[in-house]
Amino acid sequence: MRLTEEGRRRVEEMNRVHAALAEFFKLIGVPPEVAEEEAEKLEHVVSPVVVRRIEALSEALRRLGEVLKGVEVESDRRGCGGQRGGSPGGG
Repeated sequence: MRLTEEGRRRVEEMNRVHAALAEFFKLIGVPPEVAEEEAEKLEHVVSPVVVRRIEALSEALRRLGEVLKGVEVESDRRGCGGQRGGSPGGG
């Protein structure tokens, strides 16, 4: 079986949509096997506008995760241990 150029484009787009959905679900804590199953279902019905917003949100979540890891590392170096209110006067 051979795909036309249009068919190939559609397959690539469906793969991109699936990957975007599955990645987003995993980022929000959905177990990987469930994320893949749900992405498989939704990739056929979700609109391109929603996919673009999910991709943007996923990127923001990845960046936030990187920033938070940096904050945790810096806190550990200073011996803060993630505790708040360490200023004099109980602040």
